[in-house]
Amino acid sequence: MASILVKQSISRMAKVSAATYFSTVTGLWSILQIFTYFEGSTFKKIVGPYWGALYGCPVLVALLIACLHTKRYYQLGKKEEELSGDENDLRLPALNNGVKYLDRFQIKANLSREGLTSVYVAWDEAATPHREVVLKLLKLDVRDKSANQFIRRELEICKKLKSYNLHGLIKIHEVHWLSNKQGAFIVQDYLGTSRSLHDILLAEGQLEVERALTIILQLCDGIAGLHKNKIVHCDIKPLNILINDAGEPIIIDFGTARYFGEIIGPDDMRVSFPYTDPALTANEPADEKSDVYSLAVTLTHMLNGLPDKIREEGNPTKVLGRSSEQKDIPNMGIQHLDSSLVICIASALRQEGYKPTLTIDMFKTEISQIITTMDFSSE
Repeated sequence: MASILVKQSISRMAKVSAATYFSTVTGLWSILQIFTYFEGSTFKKIVGPYWGALYGCPVLVALLIACLHTKRYYQLGKKEEELSGDENDLRLPALNNGVKYLDRFQIKANLSREGLTSVYVAWDEAATPHREVVLKLLKLDVRDKSANQFIRRELEICKKLKSYNLHGLIKIHEVHWLSNKQGAFIVQDYLGTSRSLHDILLAEGQLEVERALTIILQLCDGIAGLHKNKIVHCDIKPLNILINDAGEPIIIDFGTARYFGEIIGPDDMRVSFPYTDPALTANEPADEKSDVYSLAVTLTHMLNGLPDKIREEGNPTKVLGRSSEQKDIPNMGIQHLDSSLVICIASALRQEGYKPTLTIDMFKTEISQIITTMDFSSE
C-alpha cells in the first residue's frame, strides 16, 4: 500500500511541476511581449541583461510548489491509509470521538460500525458554514467482489441522488473515493434529534391510523422520486425511515438500491425479513412493486406494532443465497382494520384474490382515497 501511495505522490508531483512550469513561462512570455513596446524604457534597460536568466525561475517555482503540494498529498494519503486499515482486514478501524479525519471531519459520535461500513456524526470544517454531518465510510474487500459491487453501486446511486436532491430522501452533500482507492466516503445531512420509525414503534407500540397513513402518504412522494429516476430502494423498513422534528419521514440508506430491470445475483442478495419483497429473491427484475410491497409491510407494523421477533432482535440485513429463498409472507394481522385499508394493504402485498398494486402512484392514490373517506374522529 505504501509503495502505491509513493507512486501516486511522484505522479502527482510530476503533473503539478509541469502545469506550474508552463503556466509560469506563459506568464513571463506575456509580460515580455508587453515590454517589447517600450524599447527605451528604464525598466527594460535594467532587466534586459538578466531577462534570459528569468526563464530559469519557473523551474524553481514549479519544483517548490510541486514539493509543497506533494507533501500535503502524501500526508493526507498516509492518514487515509491509516484510517482505512489493512486491505486484507475486513473491518474498518474505529474512529474515536475527537479524531480529525482527512484534516476536515471532527468525529463527534459513532452511529454504527458493521463490516465494511462505519457511520459517524462529524463536524465538517470544509463546509460553508461549518456544520454537523453524517459521515459514512465504506471499505472495499479484496476477497469479496459481491460486497464491492454493492459499495460501488451505492456510491454511483448516491452521486445521482446528490444531483437530483429529491424531497423526502436524505440530502447527500458529497460522494468521494479515497485517494488509495481502497474505500470511499459519503457526506449526508445530520437530522439531529430525529428518530427512526423503528424506535418510535418500539416506544409507542403502534400509531393511530390517521398518523400512520399521513406518514405513508409522505413516504410515497420520496419513493416516487426514486422511481421516476429508475431506482428501486429495495430496503424500505422502519429502521431506514427517520422522522424529523416536523414529523416528516425521511428515507435513508441506499446500500441495497437497484436500477429498474436489474436482476439480483444468486449470492449477493441482502434482505430484511419480513420487509423484502419475495420477488427480489425469485430472480425477478427489480421494479416499483418491490418498494410498494415493503411499504405495505411497514404500514401493517405501524398499525399493529412491531412483531415480537423484531422488537427483541431488531431487523438486521442478512445475506440470502438462492438456495434459501424467502418463503411466503406470514399472516399480517390486518383483518381487523377498515375494509378499504385491508384491500389496499393486501393488494400491495399481492395476496391471492386481490388485484395487485404494482406502482407507487397507484398505492398513493389508494391511501389518499382512504384518508379522504375514513372517519378518524373515534380514534
